[in-house]
Amino acid sequence: MVYTELLDCPLEELDLSQARERGLTFTGKVMALSCSKNYFHWLLKMLPRLDLVERAEGSLEGIEVFLINKPTWQQEEVYKRLDIWDRCVVMDRKSYAACRMLVAPSLAHDGPGWACQYVRRKLGVEEGVGEAGRMTYVRRGKTAHRVLVNEEEVCALLRGYGFEVVHCSGLSVEEQARVFARSGVIVGVHGAAFSNLVFCNPGTVVLEIFGTPMNQKLYWLMSHRMGLRYHYLMAAGAGDDKAGNMADITVDLEMLGQSVEGILRKGAGGMAGSGN
Repeated sequence: MVYTELLDCPLEELDLSQARERGLTFTGKVMALSCSKNYFHWLLKMLPRLDLVERAEGSLEGIEVFLINKPTWQQEEVYKRLDIWDRCVVMDRKSYAACRMLVAPSLAHDGPGWACQYVRRKLGVEEGVGEAGRMTYVRRGKTAHRVLVNEEEVCALLRGYGFEVVHCSGLSVEEQARVFARSGVIVGVHGAAFSNLVFCNPGTVVLEIFGTPMNQKLYWLMSHRMGLRYHYLMAAGAGDDKAGNMADITVDLEMLGQSVEGILRKGAGGMAGSGN
């Protein structure tokens, strides 16, 4: 936890006229809660910082203001659920804040276990509601990168096995949590929607699809920490290698079918170690 004394003179004596158009001053404790709009970075790298502050302070009542970026509708939904929305102040590029005390906790990138449990505890659904027979494909949909070129064919194939196709971007955080908590099998392309694995119940089977081995350990680690049964599938025709993890991908339908059939033969349920 970092508590930084930013000022050594009275706030009213500061000359901030040359700074930016919108100036704000705060005499109490201010927490930096700003984050990108990316669902993963917000859900698992920013929100758990509230837990760090709550542990250090005993509660969040002593925080006068939470500085945030312009929130998505899902972020606003959660800030209201956590009862901090009335103390959130939106900052933009034309704003500056003069704070007597700034609280700036940090957090590891890979979703540590305690952070996953915090999100699950605060935003999850009731325990033990998983349905071993319910299978969900998390649709990639329209996106600026990592487009699944043959997604319609993938959806048709998986529907044939009994999968439900879900597009998370149109769902509230509560709705996404319910989808993942009630699924016995989750299949999808590497992306921020897989952050919702924190809401899965132990023993849930995960099949993650990606087109490059670069920087792909994140959801394997999360699955291990949450007691999920992790599998992966490398996509064929991953596109321009220079684009790395951002490249469009094409899934080999035969390989995908074989992977799904292998999962179904083993059954969804019972905690097991990660594997491929």
